[in-house]
Amino acid sequence: LDTQNSLVYLNQDRRLIVTIGVSDLVLVDTGDVLLVCPKEKAQMVRQVVNQLKKDRQDYV
Repeated sequence: LDTQNSLVYLNQDRRLIVTIGVSDLVLVDTGDVLLVCPKEKAQMVRQVVNQLKKDRQDYV
């Protein structure tokens, strides 16, 4: 509802994601990890992955 300019990616069929009143948002659900960030910060995903490789390899 009332969601604009946003990317919502879901990697499983059994989960429902609902957004209300958001814009310019990236939401990625891989089943193990949920990423939510403004679109202008999406390029920082690489930094998050690198940090997870160091600290939480079970999520990479």
